[in-house]
Amino acid sequence: MKTISVNTTQNVAIEYELALLRDRIFAYIIDMLIFTVAYSVVGGILLASISGSGAQQVVTYALWLGFVFYSLGMEYFMNGQSFGKKALKLKIIKISGEEAGLSDYIGRWAFRMVDIYFSFGSIACILIGSSQKAQRIGDIVANTAVVYLRPSRDVSIRQIVNSYNSQNYQVTYYEAKSFTDSEMLVLKSVIERCDKYNNDAHEEALLQAAEVIKQRLGLEGRIYDSRAFLKTILNDYIVLTR
Repeated sequence: MKTISVNTTQNVAIEYELALLRDRIFAYIIDMLIFTVAYSVVGGILLASISGSGAQQVVTYALWLGFVFYSLGMEYFMNGQSFGKKALKLKIIKISGEEAGLSDYIGRWAFRMVDIYFSFGSIACILIGSSQKAQRIGDIVANTAVVYLRPSRDVSIRQIVNSYNSQNYQVTYYEAKSFTDSEMLVLKSVIERCDKYNNDAHEEALLQAAEVIKQRLGLEGRIYDSRAFLKTILNDYIVLTR
């Protein structure tokens, strides 16, 4: 699965999984089904409650405008999501790491006509399926991407045990077994991000994690190599609990 790394305004790199074309299509279908039902119910009530061709024409235009602007309104007021995207845990984000604003959503929305409606979705499908960041024209213009808000698979501490060799391994901190799998997965993530993104923000996160672990274990003295210390804790935990 394709991923994208986004640097936040605090210079912290966050890795997202890019939404598959299949799920983006399903989200669009869900949105269209919801809109169609709402359109039929509201439109039927309004048209049945008024008389005169002029008034009915106004209602028809209003409903048409609702169809045109529904995606823009939902994505703006739902912070980068629509009902379909929310159902599939998708979200629109800015690749620059900033919060997407109204102008960004307008940029995406303006090119729906080309990407989706005029080309029957063919342009959007081709670009999303072939581009590195899974972007249609609207995404490219707005510098946005559609990502998952959930991991594509669950990872447990047992799945990473095989990456450590416990033969003849000497445990340093027996107190490490007091931690939980979820805590050790967070620790592993901190180490990996610091190794992958070498910047001050991740180094600071590593130092803070080392200090928290030190306090939890009741250790005294200075830790001279936070990375090595945390890796030792992780190795000790795996050997003691496997």
